[in-house]
Amino acid sequence: MDGVYVPSLGKNIPGLLFAYDAVVIANKPESLQNSLKSLSNWSSAWEMKINSSKCGILRIGSKINFPFTAQNQNIEILQKYNYLRYMFNDDWSSPSNIKKN
Repeated sequence: MDGVYVPSLGKNIPGLLFAYDAVVIANKPESLQNSLKSLSNWSSAWEMKINSSKCGILRIGSKINFPFTAQNQNIEILQKYNYLRYMFNDDWSSPSNIKKN
């Protein structure tokens, strides 16, 4: 997984894990789909199923349309997403665009 470069850490961060949730981060649609494929392969190997209805793609600062899939299921592109009691949206031009629920 490629991830996104974080200058203060000096390395790429491919995502975040919390309990049974995963956040996959990428700079390009192709990199994100490759990461989703790796996650799909790992899940299938361990006989786990990804629930695509609980998944979403949040494009930040981009309007690229790309068909994202995990375990051969389409993943919806969203304008906002609730994660760990925070509502994120696809416009991070202002800190007020991220709200705690």
